[in-house]
Amino acid sequence: MKLRLAILLALSLFLAGCTLAGDITPPPGLATAQAGEPLPATIAAPAATDATSAPVATQPSAVTAPTGVDPARGQPIWLEKCAPCHGATGQSDGTMASNLPSPPPQLGDPTVGRDARPADWYDAVTTGRMDKLMPAFASLSDADRWNVVAYALTLSGGAVDLAKGEALYADNGCAACHGDALAGAGAGPSFLIPGLVERRSLTDLALAIRAGSPPAMQAFAGQLTDDEIWALAGYVRWLRWNSVSAQAPATQAVAVNGVIRGQVTNGTPGGSLPDGMEVTLAGFDGDAEAYSETVGLSSDGSFEFTDVPAVAGRIYGATVSYGDVLYFSQGAHLTGDAKPLDLSITVFETTTDPSGLRVERLHILFDFSIPDMVQVLELWVLSNESDRSVVAAPQRGSVEVTLPEGATELAFEDGSVGDRYILTGSGFGDTQPIVPGNATSQFIFSYRLPYDGRLAFRQPTNYAVTAAVVLLPSEGVTAKGTGLQDLGVQQMGGQAVHNYAAGAIAAGSSLEIDVAGKPASTAAGGASSGWTNAAIGLGVLGGLLIIAGLWWFRPSAARGRRAARPSGEDEADRLLGKIAELDDAFAAGKMDEPAYRARREDLKRALRDRMR
Repeated sequence: MKLRLAILLALSLFLAGCTLAGDITPPPGLATAQAGEPLPATIAAPAATDATSAPVATQPSAVTAPTGVDPARGQPIWLEKCAPCHGATGQSDGTMASNLPSPPPQLGDPTVGRDARPADWYDAVTTGRMDKLMPAFASLSDADRWNVVAYALTLSGGAVDLAKGEALYADNGCAACHGDALAGAGAGPSFLIPGLVERRSLTDLALAIRAGSPPAMQAFAGQLTDDEIWALAGYVRWLRWNSVSAQAPATQAVAVNGVIRGQVTNGTPGGSLPDGMEVTLAGFDGDAEAYSETVGLSSDGSFEFTDVPAVAGRIYGATVSYGDVLYFSQGAHLTGDAKPLDLSITVFETTTDPSGLRVERLHILFDFSIPDMVQVLELWVLSNESDRSVVAAPQRGSVEVTLPEGATELAFEDGSVGDRYILTGSGFGDTQPIVPGNATSQFIFSYRLPYDGRLAFRQPTNYAVTAAVVLLPSEGVTAKGTGLQDLGVQQMGGQAVHNYAAGAIAAGSSLEIDVAGKPASTAAGGASSGWTNAAIGLGVLGGLLIIAGLWWFRPSAARGRRAARPSGEDEADRLLGKIAELDDAFAAGKMDEPAYRARREDLKRALRDRMR
């Protein structure tokens, strides 16, 4: 539940268009400015940003900065965490780039790199860019975040010509003013002054070298060539990255406190709020819950949390239970300034009438790795156009799915029959509530159908479908159907996928597709095996969830009923049982080895998390 809430809050921040933090947690060896401390006039201060979230006050520490920032140590971090989207060389050509709503910036472009301020990039790594679906990497240490920023900055300009920069620094009297150890020796400031270098781009530094700062610093525009000015600017930054100084104390981030308040309202006309309701505030650093507090709701529906830590990168969100449905506020960063953070929540009355439901997106994926069978995976994204939360009705659930004729081996990506799902005469029902709004619920399930080279696939639906997407392996199998549009082969989650799109489907009708062909390969390690691995691991569907802005629903819908949760021991037993079932299925030849190992690793990871 905590992980689901953390992801929910992060994605609600994305949906609300969050901004980046304006103040920076200092890196080792790179002290940041004291709050309100003016910057030296010898290098013009950079323009103020529009960032508004999570400021951090700083105070001196007795610990001396040990070392500087090392771009070489940032390279493996970049390749692991950044290259999937930005590409290994920062050209926006990573394997996951095509899954994003807009291409990531080309950090390897020389213009982008020269105009980048290291502190801004550090801030993006720390707090994320949810508007671009870039997660926060608060799990990395300050040192690692600065190391990966330093490495990213090298992608646009290559290696700094240190020999040339060092000679220019010595020959033009820079050391006489700024000092050999950057400590300042005359009229020039020390480059160790908090924020002096890390808050400036190479363009800022080059401008200061060209124009000077009379009378303390002469202009070098007529004395040095452009190449020499860029080399000198790069050398100054390199010196700052690698500086060690007993005169430059490190700083320690100290969270300031703020106020979070809001209003709980009933969004159903004529609805009211009962006495005794409580609101819970949760704060997450990454996916780890770091803060929790509960207060009672006032008679007018308002609530307030005071003295809440405003920690850089932390996302806060509020929850309230009404009518056995758990409702969420948006997620947001707390700035800690005089303005309280508003986390208001709307609740609704409940109904078992599903007439207001609509299938916003229906994604269907066909996997042919099992001989003479096709495994079908479906993702349903649901909207509720009514003014009440739809809750489960007996023998039907909140939403009912009719399975195609002949379907067997029904399985769910999250939950199971008797837990979240119930069996019906024609398929199954999902018992989780569906709150009003667009794309507020989703579920993923799979089943098997016989396949002999042709399949007349018919997926009935009790609800209107806005649009449907059909995904097939990139080679060997094709689909035809009335209103079905062939979009060709595309990359999704690093997997080549043959993509088809269907238009709207009326309630009570069916999506009808004729599938034909022989998969390219069913041998272990072949093309179909790779497709199976992606299918079982839901990598492709996971990419679709990200695109839809619904990743916070994985591994299960967060806007669910506050039902009794299994204990840690019971959940561990359930996971162990799933691993045993998986082992039996593999031993019986019901799945190939890559798919088996991928799913088993997922279950083991969940078990380790539960045991912790």
